[in-house]
Amino acid sequence: MGVLISKLQKIIRDNYKPQYKMKTLKNISIIISILGISILIILSLTQQPQTITANQIENLKENTYIKISGTLKSSKIYNNNFQILELTNNNTQFTTILFNNQNFQKNSNLTIIGIISIYQNNKQIQAEKIYL
Repeated sequence: MGVLISKLQKIIRDNYKPQYKMKTLKNISIIISILGISILIILSLTQQPQTITANQIENLKENTYIKISGTLKSSKIYNNNFQILELTNNNTQFTTILFNNQNFQKNSNLTIIGIISIYQNNKQIQAEKIYL
């Protein structure tokens, strides 16, 4: 029995080449990484925001990705940290918060892409992009 075990150990020792296993693991990890990045790119390119009107905001869940247009009624900058925009769409007012301050003219038509958030039990839009 001891002779058999020592022969098996010798066969394993002679045939075990860790560099092949490491190369295989490296190739597998590269393939999985490229596949994962490709899937993320495809998802980011195909996911479009839902276009809504202001009176639909209250019916949507928090963190919903949306696109909305409106006319700017007022804009106020707080401590150079963020800006609150008050807009109207179909005679309904809605609030947008923007974390990179920009100058917009009153009564400008803006298109906002962002997510719905809640602040003090009121829904608002946290803007990611704003287009004139």
